[in-house]
Amino acid sequence: KEVGPAGTVAERKEVADLGITQWVLSNRVRVNFKPTDFEKNSIQVLARFGGGKLDQPLDKPGLDVFAQIVFNVGGLVAHSADDLDRLFAGKKLGVEFEVDEDAFTLAGTTTREDLLDQLRLLCAYLRFPGYRDEAERQFRKMLPILAMQMTTTPEGVFGTRGQRVIMGGDPRFGLDDPMKLGTYQTREVKDWLAPFLDQAALEVSIVGDFDP
Repeated sequence: KEVGPAGTVAERKEVADLGITQWVLSNRVRVNFKPTDFEKNSIQVLARFGGGKLDQPLDKPGLDVFAQIVFNVGGLVAHSADDLDRLFAGKKLGVEFEVDEDAFTLAGTTTREDLLDQLRLLCAYLRFPGYRDEAERQFRKMLPILAMQMTTTPEGVFGTRGQRVIMGGDPRFGLDDPMKLGTYQTREVKDWLAPFLDQAALEVSIVGDFDP
């Protein structure tokens, strides 16, 4: 599917001391460019939108954990995750969705040669996420292992019970019972994320070995 007509740069700003170029595009998307020479021909792309866990429904603890997995495994409307691997075989790119404390993010690492495809893929995940039933089935198969990790490892216990305590009992952070995740359905993820994917302000940062 087409992702829309090309836009223009409506505003431009240079942050000289940080070596950052900032654009505001005609569709109001904000873009930050930061060239670096730390790693040859490696470029990081990060898109941030919405409020992440702060926008999570109070009555659905752990929905962020479920959402991250089914979103990433679900691919796109027209292509499964396996399809995308085949379509982009030989290219260095990918998109990883995460629910951070204060934003939803889509991130990937690519090269100069594959940057355009990386941006197209990121745009496709914003516009046409798959929400496939197969992703939910895969999640349910892995839930017993995930629940064990959450309850028996230091990282798991801190990320569930510890985080809940630190955040003053806020149900959007942490999780009391990992098996609660097995009660969620993919449609709940779509209902939660769709408005932010469609309407939230978007900021894209591109950092690495490239010419702005």
